[in-house]
Amino acid sequence: MLKKIASNSLVTGSAVYLATNILSAALPLALIPILTHHLTPEEYSKVGIFQTILSALSGIIGLNVIGALGTRERYHNVDNPEFKYYVGACLQICLASTATILAAGFLFSNEIEAWLQIKEAWIYGAILTASATYISRIPLTNWMFRKKALHYGAFHIAQNIAIATLTIILIVILNQGPEGRISSYVITATIIMPVSFMILRKEKILSLLSWHPHLLKDALKFGIPLLPHTIGIFLLNIADRLVVHSNLPPTDAGIYFFAAQVAAATSILFDAVNKSYIPFLFEKLKSQTEGGKRMIVRQTYKWFTGLLLGSTCCFFVAPLIIDSISTEEYRDAGIIVGWLILGQVFNGMYQTVGNYIFYEGKTVLLSITTISCGVIYVSLLTASVIIVTGK
Repeated sequence: MLKKIASNSLVTGSAVYLATNILSAALPLALIPILTHHLTPEEYSKVGIFQTILSALSGIIGLNVIGALGTRERYHNVDNPEFKYYVGACLQICLASTATILAAGFLFSNEIEAWLQIKEAWIYGAILTASATYISRIPLTNWMFRKKALHYGAFHIAQNIAIATLTIILIVILNQGPEGRISSYVITATIIMPVSFMILRKEKILSLLSWHPHLLKDALKFGIPLLPHTIGIFLLNIADRLVVHSNLPPTDAGIYFFAAQVAAATSILFDAVNKSYIPFLFEKLKSQTEGGKRMIVRQTYKWFTGLLLGSTCCFFVAPLIIDSISTEEYRDAGIIVGWLILGQVFNGMYQTVGNYIFYEGKTVLLSITTISCGVIYVSLLTASVIIVTGK
């Protein structure tokens, strides 16, 4: 029985991805008592807005073309000489988009600094970190679709350990405050980027200087239609931070960012299952059998039911967790954390259905749906803030 389970790539892969994501999420959660004891809510809001900018840039840099590495099955065979050229095309798009955003950041740095009330250096740090994160996702994506879950886990966990270690050194020992937390991301990025290139070279899938316009076109054909989808995701998952930061006092904004970080920990389960499920799903969809399709639909409904049932428990458990890991200044986060977790649950449902649309290549339809939901959400959010604050 154990041999049968071990031979099941979905089970073993899911276990590794789940363990990876638990450890990756446990590290930021373990840091929360340290952060809440060494940062005031106002300082926490500065860290939160940097993470918001980082998330937004991560969705823009690279123009979503990394997803093409997973869906362009004709390149999955490492013996295919065009695979490394396709990786090179994705890297070229990443570097070009990074240079463009750096130029825009330089031109509008004063306006961005005044709007978000952050230092100019943090803007450039976020761009560097987002670019390094994108590049590190290429070996991770390669390992995921080649079912090398252990390679994926080791590299992913190493990045999070580096950030956590630097955070402790810079905040606790060197007493650098919010700058210490932000610097931990930037320093890790400067290390991860060359390491990622070394891994790609070792895997013999690095060809940065090659020029293949047809591969660039193919990658952009996949990625560009997803830009509205990326904007929609930004509106759904990140825009609330900007609205809160712009309309509430820094102390209240810091409490909200803290609650959002705790709620985001629930996404580890969704991410783990999704990463292990995608290769399995694509294999089933290739068969195009009615029985296989019905099985996928049934499993999807079961997954949704389990998520909704589990989310109800979070309204009671999450406030207790807030009380146990934070100081008195952050206790009000327990009032809203349950609702934020429910939002993460719906996001997990979206990820599941989105996989089917990605496989069919109907990214335009996905973009229209996501950005429409994002616009509705931001409109309702803004109206609610106006009603509550009177602004």
